[in-house]
Amino acid sequence: VRPILVFFSLRRSFFFNDTATTEIYTLSLHDALPIYMKNKYRVIISRCESYNKDELKSVISKGLDRLGGLGKYINKQQRICIKPNLLLAASPDKGITTHPVFIEAVIELIADHTGKPENIIIADSSSPAVPFTSSGIEKVYRETGLSGIAGRTGCSLNFATDYSSVSNKKGRLLKKIEVINA
Repeated sequence: VRPILVFFSLRRSFFFNDTATTEIYTLSLHDALPIYMKNKYRVIISRCESYNKDELKSVISKGLDRLGGLGKYINKQQRICIKPNLLLAASPDKGITTHPVFIEAVIELIADHTGKPENIIIADSSSPAVPFTSSGIEKVYRETGLSGIAGRTGCSLNFATDYSSVSNKKGRLLKKIEVINA
């Protein structure tokens, strides 16, 4: 299994995605937007030969450098939310969720930059197949291999299940967005 990493920059934020086990990348709305707006945003696609953490960190770091480096996007005092794709409570080898080694590599790079791993939280709401409850979230973290990451890196896992409505006045279709209170 060879990960393909997709990096893109939206103004002062950056996103990257581990495309799981497939070598065919299907564009979703959040991935297609920066490609559509190619005059304003950059997209970088990099291949990594394995899920070896050191190799992943190297490829991720080079991709981020091509976008201007972490310092362009992350203030050393910021709280940072890592939002993986946790679709199901499934093991990493199934290729359904963002690989935990990829997530750990990203966290380590951010923690190296900020010096504050405690300001990093992993948060996502899984699919309807798993109840969005504290026990459901714990099951997803355990099955996807994320449970140990907090202990190894010093970041935290989100177990909050409540939402807030956030105004998005500039949105064309979505004027309000519900977000997890992480």
